[in-house]
Amino acid sequence: MGNVHTVYVIGKVGQKHESLAAVEIKTDGADWDDTIHMRRTKEVMRIFRQNKAKIAHELAYARTISDHEQAQNVAADRQQCRGNAIKFEGEEMNENPIYVPMYPFITTCLVRGIMADGLHYSIHLPSVRLLPWNSVPDRRSDALWTTGKTIIDVTGDQYAFWLPKRCRHSGLSKRRREIYDACQLRLINGRKYLAASGETMSRSFGVIETDNGKVASIISADAVREAWPSFLPDMPLDESDSGYEDSWGSEGSEDSGDTESDDSDLYGWTDEEEIGGNETKQHKGEKEDEKVPALRKRKRGLELTDKRILGIIEDLLESGTKKTVGYKQRSRQFRFELQRYLKLRPEQFAAKHQGAVPLLLLNLTYHKRYVKRLELHQLKELSGDQVVQVVEGVVAYNRTRRIGQAMLLDVLDISFNESVTPDHLLRILEITVLHELIIWHNPNLPLDAVRRVAEGRIGKVTSRDRFLEPLRRWTMLNKKPSCAQLPPPTAPTKIPIRQVIWMTLQTVGRRKSAVVDPLISIPPGKLSLDRLEVDTLSIMLHPARYQLSHSFKGPCAELVSFPIHDVWQPLSEIFQSIERFRQLMSKVDVVWESRHWPLAFPLMLTMGDKSEDVISSPLPAEAFSFAMWDRIGWGMLREKLLQTRGVDPIKSGEYTLIFLHETDMHRLRYGMVTRDSEEKLIVSDPAVVARAAADMVAEKEWKSGIGALPAWKSETQEQDGYGTMLLDTADVQKILDASEELVARKDELAETYKGRYWGPSDSDSESAG
Repeated sequence: MGNVHTVYVIGKVGQKHESLAAVEIKTDGADWDDTIHMRRTKEVMRIFRQNKAKIAHELAYARTISDHEQAQNVAADRQQCRGNAIKFEGEEMNENPIYVPMYPFITTCLVRGIMADGLHYSIHLPSVRLLPWNSVPDRRSDALWTTGKTIIDVTGDQYAFWLPKRCRHSGLSKRRREIYDACQLRLINGRKYLAASGETMSRSFGVIETDNGKVASIISADAVREAWPSFLPDMPLDESDSGYEDSWGSEGSEDSGDTESDDSDLYGWTDEEEIGGNETKQHKGEKEDEKVPALRKRKRGLELTDKRILGIIEDLLESGTKKTVGYKQRSRQFRFELQRYLKLRPEQFAAKHQGAVPLLLLNLTYHKRYVKRLELHQLKELSGDQVVQVVEGVVAYNRTRRIGQAMLLDVLDISFNESVTPDHLLRILEITVLHELIIWHNPNLPLDAVRRVAEGRIGKVTSRDRFLEPLRRWTMLNKKPSCAQLPPPTAPTKIPIRQVIWMTLQTVGRRKSAVVDPLISIPPGKLSLDRLEVDTLSIMLHPARYQLSHSFKGPCAELVSFPIHDVWQPLSEIFQSIERFRQLMSKVDVVWESRHWPLAFPLMLTMGDKSEDVISSPLPAEAFSFAMWDRIGWGMLREKLLQTRGVDPIKSGEYTLIFLHETDMHRLRYGMVTRDSEEKLIVSDPAVVARAAADMVAEKEWKSGIGALPAWKSETQEQDGYGTMLLDTADVQKILDASEELVARKDELAETYKGRYWGPSDSDSESAG
């Protein structure tokens, strides 16, 4: 039984902190040391910082939900989901807890941050269980396998660790016991958490820094009480805060120069240098602030200061013309006051005001070379026609600024606008194509309607529902996912992709004592697809042949088909994610990591942006649900879905990406496969397919990734690293035939190899589901 660590996320919604997400991490093997929880907390907080825009959308959505509507959502979720009883705030043990997250993007960031350690340093991915988003931490938990809790404030960029009363470490010295007793049942920082856990790491390892180089502060007790009133019930506000300060120094402001002079001997720190020098920076900043002119200080305020300009703005809103606004554009003070007016009174830019569009265009285009991102999510009172007019004005401005070429919009964010309909979106798409359309919560613009009007003119759509769907499937994993044939690609893109197939051929062990299957007689180090027949390959592909076997040595094959028919993102981002996945797979032993590496692929697809910390797309729902089923241990042997579900049919009008990694030959073979009108297989280079679709960005992305690898020479020539080679039609057909035969014979092969492995029986596997 592994250790359990729980992570909670809170944030400020309106004027109060509320619970936003929670997950439970079960660690085993290499994860038993507590330093990994410190690394994961750093990763999660960094991902939160890199995704502030979409997190702001989540919190804006939270502010639109009334308490009554939220209670109705809670009741509906409890009827749909079942699981272990978990205590909720103000309730007794509930038999139907909430597993469907209320804030799916924050939950996706949390899961990605927890998994990031395995994606960056190894392929060992922890087992994560989604908890109710509004579950309350148990402050008195003293289970031996509990390593504590992490609480993260997503809006304040703060955190805290919480240690249970009962220490899971046995045989602690008196000194270490004193450290643990001093830290238990408190909100503590990373250094104290590591010290109490007995980890002898450097002092800087226990420090979490923010973007500006300061040390992240500890969550205040007040914020925790706002989210969970019962979590700190026996600590009055002023007494608990002063108690923390008396015992630990200024826990609530770790970035204010805490040198821990009172307890440095207790924790045994040997590094006397202060981390970051934040105290010096703070005093320096205060001195510089004294020199700021009074005029600049006044501009920082939240009130409109120039009453004369305020009157002009309101007059222009009522009956302004382009000529009048153009004249006023010469005034920098007018521009400054207009920006502040937009921030303070966005509701005034509404359908009832004729001058809303000209004023918006003035603000959007002032001293800008061109406009790539048009963010109108705060101006939700605009009518649909006004939104179209703003887009027309911005695109026209871009054309005047780019001689000889039209600079179209890259991102359009019209979230929370209930006036925009599919007809308005169709008018926008007649003006410009969009790399990304953000409709976080638009009741009158459903995804099905967006698909009907897109026609390849929208690279990807970002919405709350699309982030929610894969997590909703995750909550239903007490039921085995269906392996039935999946529907065709749902995204109306120029190049629809149904699935990505990753196949590996490798020889495991080359010693004389190796247990080699008599059916497969291939010299060690010479395994390739050319040397295999279809029936032999189908036998090698069954996971029961090698998984959970300590003594397995010999030729090994594994084929995993990742369905991405529900992915709506540009082909360039898919190519970029596949290149990241290839780099990871070059370090993976598919035999011993078969429970982990398939989960890496759907996680990689969320990182379409250039920065790996930016969550640019939701998880692919089908691929994620299959991979999670296999990872959590329910999919044992013949129940392993990704290895035994086979390949979805390849059809005309859609593509399948196939990759064959032959490790013995140091070769990576690939192809983009479809069928023609006569149902004949066509294998093409991905760069050629992208060029034919006039997708220059995707072509460039492929050529800078896998396409940049050297070509494979030959078996007799020395190969410096891996070489690439295009698959031919016969190779693809052999892979498809072997997969089809595996599906037909999987139960028979499981019985054949039943005595070859140790592990649970088939009945145990079925009962686990």
